[in-house]
Amino acid sequence: GEQMAFKTLIIISAVSFALNARRINLGLLLVWVLVLVFAAAAVRNMIYFSVVAYAAAMINAGQIDLRAIVPLRFTDERFELLTGWLAKIGAIVLILGYGGDMAEYGYYDFDKYQRKSEFLGVAQRVFPAGPVDFVVRNGISGPVFNDFNAGAYLIGHASPRIKVFMDGRTELYGAKFFQEVYNRIWEGGDEEVFRTAVARYGLKAVVIGAAFSHPQRKFLKMMTGLAEWKLVYFDHDGLVFLRDIPEHQELIGKFGIDLA
Repeated sequence: GEQMAFKTLIIISAVSFALNARRINLGLLLVWVLVLVFAAAAVRNMIYFSVVAYAAAMINAGQIDLRAIVPLRFTDERFELLTGWLAKIGAIVLILGYGGDMAEYGYYDFDKYQRKSEFLGVAQRVFPAGPVDFVVRNGISGPVFNDFNAGAYLIGHASPRIKVFMDGRTELYGAKFFQEVYNRIWEGGDEEVFRTAVARYGLKAVVIGAAFSHPQRKFLKMMTGLAEWKLVYFDHDGLVFLRDIPEHQELIGKFGIDLA
């Protein structure tokens, strides 16, 4: 659905430039192209393109001479006025309908026994609140391995005590790191690559979210097979493993979980 909407925006805004070719605004076209490139490079940049694409389409539409592209019988002033009003009313109805649907978004918080709106605070069913609260509450610090979806939440709630391994800023980490290090660990459960990362980055903990998506099976199988890593948090919204080092002895003794 999101990809289809993105492609539709590209087509509509591109057609608006084509129809307005004689009066084209080169500055607007340049901005449109640049933001399109950014949007194609990272999914999160699509929102910026949507704003530019909409503005470009509206600006171009306002400069298009209808008499040059539609039959003369449809260019009567009264017809233009009527269709314009109908289009605006239709757009308002769609916006109000969509807004009404969004207002009903929510879920039931079984920890607090109440229904929660998606728009009030952080959605607990999307972010790993439990695992991250556990990390903060128990003073766990240092570099950690985390899944992609947990990165931003960790930065927001545990920085600077915690240094994340991966988050949504994929351009910052680079394609090579994402594919050859993170993906090989997270999706492939590659023990050798993980041990290399532990040694290189000094990883002390593993924080995995399970609220938004299920953890990778190969990764979990690898982690539960490593004797030097102990599971200390295990719930519906995620897991936390601690490296068996002196500074974690007390926490491991207090919270250690025997999966057997």
